[in-house]
Amino acid sequence: LRSMMRQRRTSPPPTPVPLRSTINLDMLWKMLYQASPLGPREILCFCLLVASCFLLAGVSSTHHYTAWKLFTKILWKNATTRPPVLIVLVLVGWSWVVKTCTGAGMELERVLGGPVKPSAMAVSCALVLLNMFLFIHLLHLTASEVPGLTWRPWLTANVALHVLFALAIATPHRFLHRDARASLVRTAWESFIAPFAPVTFWHVIVADYATSLAKAFADFQLMACITTCIATRQVAPGSE
Repeated sequence: LRSMMRQRRTSPPPTPVPLRSTINLDMLWKMLYQASPLGPREILCFCLLVASCFLLAGVSSTHHYTAWKLFTKILWKNATTRPPVLIVLVLVGWSWVVKTCTGAGMELERVLGGPVKPSAMAVSCALVLLNMFLFIHLLHLTASEVPGLTWRPWLTANVALHVLFALAIATPHRFLHRDARASLVRTAWESFIAPFAPVTFWHVIVADYATSLAKAFADFQLMACITTCIATRQVAPGSE
């Protein structure tokens, strides 16, 4: 008993063990970062852009309508604005499909024939594109307050949005989950040239989504006709 007491007195103090809550918070942050690396920034930018649009609509001397009517015009009441918005909605819808199927225990890797990205990544891409959409229209609203412009901010913003969305989705840059976008573009091309390319269930899903975007393609055709008509004739400044 005396030897045990001496050993206890001479033994070094135990090393402090980190709290389990700290470890859990670190693990949770890593999981969130892997699922959506730009999530907090995207949400912050979205809130700032929406607040800026509401503020500009409230103090505008050119746009004499409420903030609600402004957003309805920007989002769905005009054919030149609907295709980018529909792309954002398609990404959100696909995220819901992935989350529902994985929650039900379905093995999407076997169904689609390859690895499936988490649903949060589709939401992240949708939020990035939506922020691009709001930023360009915020520039359009700001430019509309300048008197005597010889170019049309509304039409220019909508054409620029279509070009930016096409570049963001189709070009091989390293942002917005490059491997997922490359798979989508490759599958869309193979679906277009079928039956001269292999067709899987993933090709069927992409083709089904493309047929659901018939309204967007019609709006794109209408925008092309309107843009060509306006570009080939003289328009008085400010008569949008």
